[in-house]
Amino acid sequence: MKLRELDDNAERQLASLDQRFVAAAAPKVAKAVDELGHAVRRTRKAAAGLAREVDLRDLNALDVKYATRGPLAFFREVPQLLAVITGIVFIVGTLTAAHELQSRQTSADQTVQPPTDGASTPGSQQQVLSLGPTIGKPASTYLTYAATSLTEAATSAPDDQRLAMVSLSAYYRPLQASSILSGYVVNRAWVRDTGAGRTAPSMPVEVSGDLGRQLTAFYARTAQGQGDAATQYQKLADTTDETHYKTFYEQFAKLSRAQAKAFGHDCACAYAFVVSATPTQLLSLRSRPGIRSIEVAGRGARLSDLDISTLLPEVKGIVPNPAALADPPS
Repeated sequence: MKLRELDDNAERQLASLDQRFVAAAAPKVAKAVDELGHAVRRTRKAAAGLAREVDLRDLNALDVKYATRGPLAFFREVPQLLAVITGIVFIVGTLTAAHELQSRQTSADQTVQPPTDGASTPGSQQQVLSLGPTIGKPASTYLTYAATSLTEAATSAPDDQRLAMVSLSAYYRPLQASSILSGYVVNRAWVRDTGAGRTAPSMPVEVSGDLGRQLTAFYARTAQGQGDAATQYQKLADTTDETHYKTFYEQFAKLSRAQAKAFGHDCACAYAFVVSATPTQLLSLRSRPGIRSIEVAGRGARLSDLDISTLLPEVKGIVPNPAALADPPS
């Protein structure tokens, strides 16, 4: 009987609590749920509006600003050209990487090995990691330094194989340069078409074998490549309405045409070389006509590790920065 009374009493208390709290909380819960629903709907509307705004305003503006003018417009109208250019870039990059790997392997075979007798001689502890003049310094200072390096090498180790930078007093044709360096192992050469103006770059040529044939083959490849480049640049110049881009393309087309003509006609463009020889042999080479200077690298120097700059035959005063010679389009 007492258990029954306790059960009835508990039931009444639960009913009272339900009436006092649950009923009172229900409107607040409903209000909170309703406000949450409104917030979700507002967020959805804002997101949709933003998407429409970006699609219809910003993207259209970007398209009008960039994709309907200049090179992008040309590529959009002629998508095949973009595919061709992408393929050319990929092929050139692949060939360049392969050529660099082959050059490093060739250099490793031709570089000088350090002495094994452990003898300490003047200059043997100083490893020259660069060859060529210093930008911003007088050319005369470099010529004196180069002469001193050869004299010291001939005094300390006259019969050791060394790498050396040979600078010519003028630009020479391939066969002329080959005659000047006849009997010497040439590892690398530099050529430059002065007729193309100040913007004409100096181009390195990896050499393995007869210098004259190597330069002649490089001339043929360069003439063909520059001729093709000139055609492409001119097409871009003729199809763009942007003055900035047109000037840029026309300058490069002009430079490419000049270089194609020069290298296609056996130009006098060769002017610097890295050779492998003993200091005694280099002393003999220095007495030949056409040699301006010979700088000897440190003992054990490797061609692939050297930072090399070249002295242009026409430079008599301060050595200029090659990057400053180019006149960028305004």
